Amino acid sequence: MPRLQLELHRHRKLQQGWGGGFAGCAGKPLVVAYGGPSPPTNIDDLLDNMESPLTKIDVASNRGASVDGGDDRNVKLAVDPAKVELISLSDPASCIRNLATVRGGLAIIDDGQLPDLSALSRVRSIVGPLYIYGRTNASLTSLAGLENLQLVQAAGGAGSIVGPLYIYGRANASLTSLAGLENLLQVGGLNLAHTRLQNIAALSKLTVLQGDLVAWDNPALASLAGLQGVTQMYGKLWLEDNPLLQDLNGLQGVQVIEGDITLRFLDGLTSLNGLGSLVSTNGELLLHDLPRLASTRGLTSFTSVGVSLVVQQIPMLADLDGFARLTRVPGDLQLYLLPALPDLRAMAALTEVGLNAVVGANAGLTTLTGLDKLRSVGLLLSISHNPRLTSLQQQQQGILQAPAADLAFISMICESLFAATHLPSSTPAVAQEAKQQLRNAAPGLLKPLAKACTALADELQQALKQQQQQQQQQPAAQMQPQQQPEGMRSGFLSSHPRQQPVRQQQQQQQQ
Repeated sequence: MPRLQLELHRHRKLQQGWGGGFAGCAGKPLVVAYGGPSPPTNIDDLLDNMESPLTKIDVASNRGASVDGGDDRNVKLAVDPAKVELISLSDPASCIRNLATVRGGLAIIDDGQLPDLSALSRVRSIVGPLYIYGRTNASLTSLAGLENLQLVQAAGGAGSIVGPLYIYGRANASLTSLAGLENLLQVGGLNLAHTRLQNIAALSKLTVLQGDLVAWDNPALASLAGLQGVTQMYGKLWLEDNPLLQDLNGLQGVQVIEGDITLRFLDGLTSLNGLGSLVSTNGELLLHDLPRLASTRGLTSFTSVGVSLVVQQIPMLADLDGFARLTRVPGDLQLYLLPALPDLRAMAALTEVGLNAVVGANAGLTTLTGLDKLRSVGLLLSISHNPRLTSLQQQQQGILQAPAADLAFISMICESLFAATHLPSSTPAVAQEAKQQLRNAAPGLLKPLAKACTALADELQQALKQQQQQQQQQPAAQMQPQQQPEGMRSGFLSSHPRQQPVRQQQQQQQQ
């Protein structure tokens, strides 16, 4: 779950007497609509609950304020009255009852004294984001009153919110659907966080998401049905902690996602069905901690990823078929902690990884067949902690047989070995163990690679012996710890965060 980032947004105290005290009606960047007879005294919870992946709204006037007691959490930032306006929805004389356009964002605070949204029944346009936030004892059961929400854009069209739509707050226990928003055709983004929503079927007329689709921590949300008319998302897709989601049906019309795709901590997700029309993302694709996902075959049209492909910690995943059409991964390729994955056959079209290729801790992986066409890895190729993988021979017709790639690969491995044996804790024995590890892998490596790295290990071992002899002859006060060369990578033999030193591995095996 995304961590709450500490922000200098605490204790935003509202000045008494606000709400209609400025010229015009609902003309500020943020209009806060409340239900009780008195305005709220602060909006800390409204603003501070907008942690990542939600986007915060900035209404502070004095960010340079001093810190009380040296604790950032006590920074007091007054809300700028030029940016925020408070309006009562229970006041029969409220100006918003006759308003057709809200010229900024509208935040509806359900404070337990808001029976309905009938006061907004004439609002047709919201030129900014719409927030619906539930506090303790929230009373809204539907969004009835927003049926006439419309916006005529320069290009034509109605029934739209220019900014994103936010529904969040665990206290909204009675709000289980989005009934009342049936006429929306377009939103700047859809953000559902910490809600009790069971469905979003009321959004069935939506065709475009101009921003993000975020569904985070919605324990009752069982389906994304209602979004089937959306064909393109201009932001990210972030689905996290929605335990009842079993598939992604509802997104079957989406062909392109401009931002990242993040699917993680979805305990009930068993397939990627619903993403069959998805062709590409211009961002990263991350699949993480999906305990029941068994297959990627629901990605039947996926051909392009814009940054990295990361698939990790999915215990039941048995195939990578959804990525069979990928020929290039511009960033990182990470296949990690996939114990049910037997092979990489689905990656047979892959020819290039722009940065790092990491295949690690896959208990069931027995072959690298599928990487035969891989010709280029920009930085690090790491294949480690795959206990059933005993040889790299399956890759002989791939990257290790491409002459140009051979030289780059040999250089990378040898440079990594150089770094590994130049750590402050290195000894001739460490160099000897590193050399032996390379020798053990030699049958599956190119002879030039094994020969070059073994020769380098011999030289390093001799150099370390000479250096230790010289250090023994120097006074102890003059001895300085050896430093790792600047700019050197941590190395093929020691770079993985979960990898143990060779000696430690051997000791554990003996035990």
